[in-house]
Amino acid sequence: MILLGHHIFISSFGDEVSDNFSSKISEFHDLYVDLLLLHEIGLKNNLKKNPHFDEEFYNLLIKGLKNASALIMIDHVSDLTLDVSCSIYYLADHKYIEGFYMTQIISDWDGSPESCHQIWKINDDSNLLTLNRHWF
Repeated sequence: MILLGHHIFISSFGDEVSDNFSSKISEFHDLYVDLLLLHEIGLKNNLKKNPHFDEEFYNLLIKGLKNASALIMIDHVSDLTLDVSCSIYYLADHKYIEGFYMTQIISDWDGSPESCHQIWKINDDSNLLTLNRHWF
C-alpha cells in the first residue's frame, strides 16, 4: 500500500498550531473512532485489552498491524519533540478484523516520562479519503 498522507503539526506549547492539532485530534476521535481496543503505559507487558473481544481477535489484530503499512500518519511535534504520533491502517487479511484502525502514541503521558500506546477501532462507515482530509 501507498502512504496517502503524512500530516505534521510543528508547534510550540500553546501556540495556534498546537491548539489546531488539539482540536483536530479531539474532533477525529468524536467523528471517526469507535472504541479503544488496547492500551499500555510504558510498554511494560501490562497491556490492557477491551474485554468485548477474544484472544483470536487480538492475535489477528496484532499480527495484521505488524505486517501492514500505515496509510495515513499524523505527528505533532512541540518544541522539537514528538508529542503525539498516530498511524491509520486498513486491515483486510482476515474478515474477523477487517477495517480501519489507528495506533496512537502519546509521549510524557500524564506528566510522566512514560508514553501511552493505544490502538483504536475506527468506525466501519469511515473511508480513507475522508479520514485523510480531516487533517487538512
